[in-house]
Amino acid sequence: MTRRNSKKDQGKTSSKEKDDLREEIRALSEEYKTNPDHILELVQFSSNFYTYSLNNTMLIHSQNPGATFVQSYKAWKDMGYPVRRQGKSMTISVPVKTTYLKIDDEYVKLSKATKEQVEDYKAGKLEAIQKLRFCRGLTFDISQTTFPPEKYPQLYSMGYPSETHEQVTKGLAEFSVTHLNVPVYFQDLNSISLRGFYRPQYREIVINEKLNSTGRLSTLSHELGHALMDHQPGKNKSASQIEWEADAMSIMIQSSLGLEISDTRKQHLKDHYTSMVTSLENFSESTLDTVFGSVYGTYKEYRPLMDECIEKYISKEHLQTLDQQRSLKTGAEKLSGKYMERAFFPLEERSM
Repeated sequence: MTRRNSKKDQGKTSSKEKDDLREEIRALSEEYKTNPDHILELVQFSSNFYTYSLNNTMLIHSQNPGATFVQSYKAWKDMGYPVRRQGKSMTISVPVKTTYLKIDDEYVKLSKATKEQVEDYKAGKLEAIQKLRFCRGLTFDISQTTFPPEKYPQLYSMGYPSETHEQVTKGLAEFSVTHLNVPVYFQDLNSISLRGFYRPQYREIVINEKLNSTGRLSTLSHELGHALMDHQPGKNKSASQIEWEADAMSIMIQSSLGLEISDTRKQHLKDHYTSMVTSLENFSESTLDTVFGSVYGTYKEYRPLMDECIEKYISKEHLQTLDQQRSLKTGAEKLSGKYMERAFFPLEERSM
């Protein structure tokens, strides 16, 4: 068993540890480049971690692909559900702002300033700047705590049962009209194989009305991917990249709603990813961040608005569950943020 880090050690991250973390992220990016199965797993996993950065989502996924809701050790303890003994931590990269005071043409950390200098700073007599640095944060998944399994849905969404898919589809259609100005039409397409399409020139989505409620929802999520990413003909994107972006968005939306992703959709995403990587020159960590990062960022921006529209159509019973979930999760996230800086430790593994 390794020693528990003292308070004196907390918050320190060496240059070597920062370099190691950057190298780990770079290696993960390279792995996603060469293994389409892993990028598929990451896309599905990302639907639960849309409040995190892409790099941190990659780090959490690489350490525990089954993670659902993570917080610092202190945050779990203050919720009343401490981490179990021997709980293995997951490392993330956390931005921390440090304030420096300008004193005699030099900058001094606020934490190292004298009492008089701090008072002058508060009085606005000293110029100050803030610098951003990154520290290692140790987090733990809900499964590693004493949080009762029967209450897990209070902290993360388990999705919607199949009997509500018609209502969820209506909610997503309202989201499309209200927030994207893209109407959704359900029409007879004189085909049982044509599921639907997005027409960028008219900014509209058409779904085959012959599909069942789950099929409509699945198809709408993909076409929403095109609308959300504002795919237009003639833009500087290959057909494979356009389809990959729509598939990635669709899989994140479907995963968040509790839909099982079809094998066809999975294969579609992997095939387009392989084709996209091949067509893009000098594919690298920055390229992955640009390509998937743009989809991930758009999903993060619009996900709360989707939930808001969907909730207008679902049953009161399910809405009560969501309200309980939101209340507890909000409290948990506040605790996590409050104690985040206390979760920073060197690379050494922490044992309980």
